[in-house]
Amino acid sequence: MSLVSCISIFSFQQLANGAMDGNSPQWGDDPYRIWDQATKLAKSQRYREASAHLGEVIRLKPVDVHQAWEDPGLVQEELRQYESAIKSFDEAIAIKPNYTEAIVARGRSP
Repeated sequence: MSLVSCISIFSFQQLANGAMDGNSPQWGDDPYRIWDQATKLAKSQRYREASAHLGEVIRLKPVDVHQAWEDPGLVQEELRQYESAIKSFDEAIAIKPNYTEAIVARGRSP
């Protein structure tokens, strides 16, 4: 499964209306809006920007924070930052030990 496929599973398209500009330094405090923007950036292969947005999502601690930890791992894989990707997957698994997607993603990381 591609990064875009994985991330778009967690995209929150209902929040897309009025989403902030991807270059804006002021993201606001809505983790789901930021997460949606990160998804759009990843789909555009703008992985470094997506990674920065996902870091902000984690900082804001959404309810589904285990998923918020998996997405940076997917982006880090695309950037070939495999050690960081594994750490992100480990964080997701630590929060939700039976989180299948993160377990599978961690298993395929080199």
